[in-house]
Amino acid sequence: MHLYFAGYTAYAKEAKQAGLDHLLESYLTFKNKKGKGEFINWHQTKGLLGEHIFLDSGAFSAWTRGIKIDIDKYAEFIKQHEKYLTVYGNLDVIGNAQGTEKNQRYLESKGLHPIATFHIGSDYKKLEQMVKEYDYIALGGLVGVPKARRIKHLDKCFRIIKTKCKVHGFGVGDFDIMLRYPFYSVDNTNWILGGRIGVVYRFDKKNLKLQSTSSSDVRILDRIKSANLGNFLGKGNSHKNRTLENAMIFKEVESFVTRVWESRGVRWD
Repeated sequence: MHLYFAGYTAYAKEAKQAGLDHLLESYLTFKNKKGKGEFINWHQTKGLLGEHIFLDSGAFSAWTRGIKIDIDKYAEFIKQHEKYLTVYGNLDVIGNAQGTEKNQRYLESKGLHPIATFHIGSDYKKLEQMVKEYDYIALGGLVGVPKARRIKHLDKCFRIIKTKCKVHGFGVGDFDIMLRYPFYSVDNTNWILGGRIGVVYRFDKKNLKLQSTSSSDVRILDRIKSANLGNFLGKGNSHKNRTLENAMIFKEVESFVTRVWESRGVRWD
């Protein structure tokens, strides 16, 4: 399983230090930057241009903020940077499955290949069609949905998908969800959010638990033997230290989940 670390532009130094090689960022971050080379120049400067980059359209964030995304400008941006992108998303129309599919077909008509996304609440017959048409799809609309509903939905999805195609999970950060379903890739911002609110993660492989622990809790030293606890407390750069630590923890989770699915006979190229 590949874990795309979302929101990395806010912590580019930490992303580089942690050796993160799968990164997800929103088109909104760069769409208003001056100069066609800004995306390339920024990533070159940070030493991140050669990593696997997933470009999300930012449709949901734009919708919540009342920002309109021009699909032709989005398509132009993708074409300008396609050689540096491993994956890029469709421009979803929030709450409108037909509008979302229309945009998918429009971008495809431009010679592009955005990952098609099936959203919670949509007709599962559409998912059956997508599995037949694409070798890599995404499941979206999961963030903020009660866990019981997410599991019920994902159970239905993977009964249809099985391992017929690769699947990306937008906003999937629950360790038990990663172990329950054979995602090819997921993304989340947990590594950033934890650091910002004073949390350092602990990964208990033996008991299969990913725990968020207050940075003032001495139990984090079980993992960070040589660290000074003060580096994770207070103001200044402590949030960056927490974020760096959390990035490395989630890298461990990524490797662990990959090995678990390989032991179950699921191995993606």
